Amino acid sequence: QYGTDAIAGVINIITKKAYRGGRIAGMYGSYDGGGGETGDLSGNLGFEPSSAGYLNVTGEVRGRGRSNQGGIDERVINPTTLSTYPGSNMPRVPGYPYITMIEGDAQIHTALASIKAGWEMASGTELYAFATYGDKRAASYENYRLPTKLHYTDPVTGITSYPYPLGFNPQEATREQDFSLTGGAKGAASGWHWDLSTVYGRDRLELYTRDSANAGIYNSTGRATPSTYFDGTLQMTQWTTTIDVDRDFDAGLAAPLNTAFGMEYRRETYRIGAGIPVSYELGGGQSYPGFSPADAGSNDRQNVAAYVDLSGKPVDRLGLDAAGRFEHYSDFGSATVFKLAGRWDASPAFAIRGTVSDGFRAPTMAEEFYSSTTVTPTTAYVQMPPNSAGGKLLGLGNGLQPEKSVN
Repeated sequence: QYGTDAIAGVINIITKKAYRGGRIAGMYGSYDGGGGETGDLSGNLGFEPSSAGYLNVTGEVRGRGRSNQGGIDERVINPTTLSTYPGSNMPRVPGYPYITMIEGDAQIHTALASIKAGWEMASGTELYAFATYGDKRAASYENYRLPTKLHYTDPVTGITSYPYPLGFNPQEATREQDFSLTGGAKGAASGWHWDLSTVYGRDRLELYTRDSANAGIYNSTGRATPSTYFDGTLQMTQWTTTIDVDRDFDAGLAAPLNTAFGMEYRRETYRIGAGIPVSYELGGGQSYPGFSPADAGSNDRQNVAAYVDLSGKPVDRLGLDAAGRFEHYSDFGSATVFKLAGRWDASPAFAIRGTVSDGFRAPTMAEEFYSSTTVTPTTAYVQMPPNSAGGKLLGLGNGLQPEKSVN
């Protein structure tokens, strides 16, 4: 039983356990019209460090180039704009008049690795471990900024300066690092099969704005600003420890009665880290303002769960399954869900099956606590966490609440 929030389904990932042999594969392609060049190289190799163990390693490197599918930006061919300086410089921009490149693929480079190991002890207990790592770097163009976007008029001389006489194409860039570590043991004792495991995972996203400028600062002070900005971080972690136990009993039915139960503990954290001050002051870098200290914060929660599951065949061709699960969230309290399922095989070619269950889904921590602030010379808006004190002042009451369903 996969948890009270497993309403839509569960992804079952099968890891490689081969202890010999290997595989290598490569791919290259691009668009007929140019751009989007993509290359991929992957490999897998198995080892047998001992007769009772295995080690399997996989790696992949993948890259995709940019593409530009945009049309002509009406601003860059406007005769009024082209008739005066510095708008008259735009025909000198490479690729003119197709110089707005927001429509198209981002540039992406990804490196992935995974390792799976196992060892069977003399007692029959199997130890296993699994680890994954991913590093993804991406950058995408935003809308082209006209040469007049940055301008400063000296109050003494009256001369107006344009630091980007050809305009500029800012980019939003990210670096995402994701890893997980799994360790566990499984075996059997007195007819009971058991599996104890713990999994820790972290995903960290760093955000940047490149080839940009802070127009609010330059236009009001004439002070030069950086071209690259660190906009902040988004980070989430999960640490889950689970034990599952099951056994078949002869209960006088058409098939053995399977009894399973288990417990789980999970701790989650969600963190927003602020960017450098110039990334959010007076609007921040063009195309994406950084996270301010008011947006930054760290939150966590814990939940514990227990379940029991009974399945068997009272008579031939009829299978029944009944399960219940209890969970307690530190931020939303307790929930109990159930499931009843049955299948009747009327013939080898025809069967009828049905399930009735209810569900409970707690909001994710990002849904609860994400916050961002955008301030420009003329406007300002804040996306507030729904579960914040400010959210209550806006009439959101206690913020987001769990979703419940009957299926």
